[in-house]
Amino acid sequence: MNSNRKVLFKVAASLVFLFIAAYFITIFFSAANKLPPEPNARENDATLLGIDSNKNNVRDDVERWIYQTYDTYTPCSERDISISSSSGEFYTTTIKECNGEAINYHPIIHEIAMQYARAYQEILKNPDNIEKNIEIEDAAYYCNRYFTNSETEIKTILIDPAIASKLKDIQFNTQNRIRTYELYKEQLRGSVYELEQNFYKKYCDFNVDALLAQSN
Repeated sequence: MNSNRKVLFKVAASLVFLFIAAYFITIFFSAANKLPPEPNARENDATLLGIDSNKNNVRDDVERWIYQTYDTYTPCSERDISISSSSGEFYTTTIKECNGEAINYHPIIHEIAMQYARAYQEILKNPDNIEKNIEIEDAAYYCNRYFTNSETEIKTILIDPAIASKLKDIQFNTQNRIRTYELYKEQLRGSVYELEQNFYKKYCDFNVDALLAQSN
């Protein structure tokens, strides 16, 4: 009887081990396969729209840049210190201190960047659709503003203030893409568009509340 129990115990333990191993293997491969493959640079830059293998309206190289650039960061803080000069005078300077432990960016920064990328891709796809392009580009801007100009608890989520300009450099990375974006901007000259000052949150094209809950 005891030997049967030992056998059952070993079988149960083995099954638990296999279940746990399968779980973590699934998590690992899901994370590894989250991003599209690195596209062939020549093929990707041969056309305005490039390669979008997962059909999510973001070019593959841009999507990879977003998730790899905003993967982890090291939290830093600044503090003022007093320093004395050789003449005995004191002056104050600011130093930056980092704790050296990298942590994951909040998923919200990925969503903000992806919304910008979708807007820029749409501009390349239909550069003459001025009103629609203004709408989606402004929406990305307002959504970003929500997380940089809103409540204190939202400001605890690290948002790169230069994300839009950095993303433009990645998105418009060939002469044809730069020229198309400049022509689109050229058509905006002389036009006046009223900017919304409130309700930035509604311009996000993702579920803000669900993502904010992840930080609680």
